[in-house]
Amino acid sequence: SVDAEIAVLHVGYSNFAKTKEEAFRANNVVANEITQKLGSIGIRPDQIESAEVSLERVEAESNWSNKKSNKSNSRRTNLGK
Repeated sequence: SVDAEIAVLHVGYSNFAKTKEEAFRANNVVANEITQKLGSIGIRPDQIESAEVSLERVEAESNWSNKKSNKSNSRRTNLGK
């Protein structure tokens, strides 16, 4: 017999929003994008598990911005390349 090939990949994502509803909605959008990207490289939905989602309040720091980071976007875009 031959051992099955298994790969475990842990993906983390954090975001900040003015309301918990906006933060949760944004996390769902990114989770769906990640799932779609994984699907585009041949990983089936039944092979993907979500282990944890947490939502907590934090105080804004003076250097925070609502602008999206190009670095973060490029990492998401390059997933699966």
